[in-house]
Amino acid sequence: MIITIIGSSPGESAILMFSDGAIITIDCCKRKNKNFMVEYFNDQGLDFAKVSHNVITHFHNDHVAGMDELINACPNSKVVLPDLWRSIEFKHFAARLTPDVSTGPGTVITEVLKVFDILEKARHRVDYGAELTCLYPAPHIASATGERLTVVSPTNFRKTNFLASLAQALGKSDADLRRFGVEDQNDASMSFLIQDGGSLYFLGGDLQNIHPHCDIDQIHTSHATAGQNYGLVKIPHHGSSTSFSALLRAKVKNNETKVVITPYPQGHKRLPSKETATYLNGVLECYVLEGEIMGLARSDRTIASLNIVPVREYRPGVAEYCDGSITLQRCVTLEKYLSAHL
Repeated sequence: MIITIIGSSPGESAILMFSDGAIITIDCCKRKNKNFMVEYFNDQGLDFAKVSHNVITHFHNDHVAGMDELINACPNSKVVLPDLWRSIEFKHFAARLTPDVSTGPGTVITEVLKVFDILEKARHRVDYGAELTCLYPAPHIASATGERLTVVSPTNFRKTNFLASLAQALGKSDADLRRFGVEDQNDASMSFLIQDGGSLYFLGGDLQNIHPHCDIDQIHTSHATAGQNYGLVKIPHHGSSTSFSALLRAKVKNNETKVVITPYPQGHKRLPSKETATYLNGVLECYVLEGEIMGLARSDRTIASLNIVPVREYRPGVAEYCDGSITLQRCVTLEKYLSAHL
């Protein structure tokens, strides 16, 4: 199988191509009018009709932007939402967070409502992912190659805690509820284990290890094969200090495991953090999908007294993993990235 990870502007997404031709996408990333997932399919000549699942790990904007376009491009796919999204609490939450002047157009809520509009008209496409949901192979089809994609978070304990916190937030103001949506969505992020014959890979989503008894450590205690190292790891939550886990690190073999990080280059606390370099010290192949700013899409110009800020063209970083080797485009080592940005 081939695992392709695309990011970051900011943004993060992945494409899984299995030996039988099936394709599963995880999240979507878009900058201005460029949908990087759709562009990648077109550039590589991939068949949208072969996509069996479009997975949404959680609804932060750097994971869901452009998802409506991707879903519309894939005529045969199931759209996999986190299982807790079908709870009464989450439905009330989504209903409260409608776009208005306080949130503005183009926000994550607008993106989510676009997805909901599509699924409202095509309910047969909706599917849900919970702890230990197997997304590939289909239940009635055995995988001759030993390929398997399993959802491993949020754990059932985390799901219960998240919904309890959400129920509490629903009793507060709309501003408090929006803050919950921005700050707490990582608690509900899906992450995945991939079995590829005798190899094991981990895609961490935006999972954070804030509560070790029910987060990353718990996943690797409960679900990862004891004594087996990872061939590929997508570090959770853009390499923040809350993405660290002793059990995850123990499964990263310094001279064999390929480690990929999608940076979050905006805001006052850019990621990955400098603590990430210490955590991953010794790993020989650790890459940040930096991407590349290409210049200006249009010239500077002034209309009356209004200054129009030019929109920069951007190409994302791409890491393609297959059979133990990794091919990189617009990626740098972790050390080089941190030295340039911190």
